Amino acid sequence: MKTILTFVFLLASVFSCFSEITGYWNFNGSLKATIGENLEWGWEPGGATFGTTDKFGISGIQGKPANVLKFPDSDEISDFSGIEVYHGAELDEDNWLLNEYSIIVDILYPETSSTDTRAIVSNAPIEQASIIINGEGKIGG
Repeated sequence: MKTILTFVFLLASVFSCFSEITGYWNFNGSLKATIGENLEWGWEPGGATFGTTDKFGISGIQGKPANVLKFPDSDEISDFSGIEVYHGAELDEDNWLLNEYSIIVDILYPETSSTDTRAIVSNAPIEQASIIINGEGKIGG
């Protein structure tokens, strides 16, 4: 079963209310960044495919066609193991741990998987996910 995840992925550290955007990716055929560091495949792209909402036959974002990344279920059988994101925030000896940030993402998955737990953010491939959507559709960690 394939899961569709549509991203307009934005990462902004929130050290102040006027924080600089440190990462922005719009998936127009690659993992190249519009702002910040390029994304990298966690292991291999597996069955991940770049395209548009029109190409994949899914609704546009706010009614308009958008660039998206479609990828298969990320399980022990799949070659796809996620995308590595580098925040690009400047850290120093007093603020060496990035713990305040915002992630804005559009996610679309099949209704048949609505009771499955889905990992959204994980600090390492073998650790438990930091942010999940649980089987009740609630977001948490």
